[in-house]
Amino acid sequence: MPVRQRDILPLPSVKAVSMEVSCDGCSRTAGQRRLKRAYGEGWAEDCVRALNEMSGQAEKTFSSSAGPTVMQRCALRHVLRSCLSMGCPLQG
Repeated sequence: MPVRQRDILPLPSVKAVSMEVSCDGCSRTAGQRRLKRAYGEGWAEDCVRALNEMSGQAEKTFSSSAGPTVMQRCALRHVLRSCLSMGCPLQG
């Protein structure tokens, strides 16, 4: 019996679960945190593209006027948390 995907794929952009925060006039530490998060979000976006390609649905675009489903949000949060836990690349 084939397993159904439950329409989790294709995943939408990570921007659906990430926070947009303006950092105008913020401290250096806050700016560094924001930069670290931006690296993680970039990696998460790459992961989402790769997952969509591996599922054979890379050419399909996410087009739901209601936004991502609950399961898609859970999957995106998991990918984003995993990428953020890797940390920034080493400077050198």
